Amino acid sequence: VGAHNIPAANTFTSWEDAASVPRLATVAIICTQDQMHRAPAVAFAKLGYQILLEKPMATTEEDCMAIVAACKENNVMLGVCHVLRYRSVRSQMIDGLPAACD
Repeated sequence: VGAHNIPAANTFTSWEDAASVPRLATVAIICTQDQMHRAPAVAFAKLGYQILLEKPMATTEEDCMAIVAACKENNVMLGVCHVLRYRSVRSQMIDGLPAACD
């Protein structure tokens, strides 16, 4: 939207809305609340998106197994990342970027 020239038709207010249209990208980044990871991860895997999922993968073993199964069944990669946005080192790194880019 706006400065990024994203068409309004490609903006969504929920992951459910985004999952209701044909695939728009290669990767879906799932960063819902921990206990809510299963539904969007499974839905986007079924659409063929590669999945990048915030840690923890899920809050139950059943949800973890369902996510893995959906990714395997749809032949998509599953990556689990560690969120560092609240760590002071991240802030220090971001603060240093403008000077490093000059």
